[in-house]
Amino acid sequence: MLGLSVSILIGVQVNTCDAQSKTDNADLQHFPKGCSPKEVGDRVTKHFIATPHTNFGRPTPPKVLTYPETCTWYGALEFAKESGNKELVAQLAQRFEPLFGKEDTLIPIPDHVDYSVFGSVPLELYIQTKDKRYPRLGATFCRPPVGCARRTACKTRIQSIL
Repeated sequence: MLGLSVSILIGVQVNTCDAQSKTDNADLQHFPKGCSPKEVGDRVTKHFIATPHTNFGRPTPPKVLTYPETCTWYGALEFAKESGNKELVAQLAQRFEPLFGKEDTLIPIPDHVDYSVFGSVPLELYIQTKDKRYPRLGATFCRPPVGCARRTACKTRIQSIL
């Protein structure tokens, strides 16, 4: 839900900007207090870390991790990397820990693109933390299609990480 909410907010902002005169100069250097991209990114990421796994707004917990949650998680990891915030990376990695144990049933089966995108989270966690537990899990989601020109290169790269 958070990912959808952020997308809607970004979409509203883009539409508002498009409605401005093309001669207006957008000031992307000076933001109102508390509204800089870093401050907003910090708040969104911390909210994500503190929020239990979402289920499309339903009151019940999800059976598997949802596409919006996966996209938000990956975006939070990218934000943490780009802002150089190692503490956020550690907190996002800590959120993943239960998936190696008692919450492993939440890991989706990669039989649909909405579920397959989950593999980006453990792979990005590996890139940022170098924890060897992540690539094996992430690689199970990397199945280049038969006939893909890069299939052999992808398989070789995955094997080199494992």
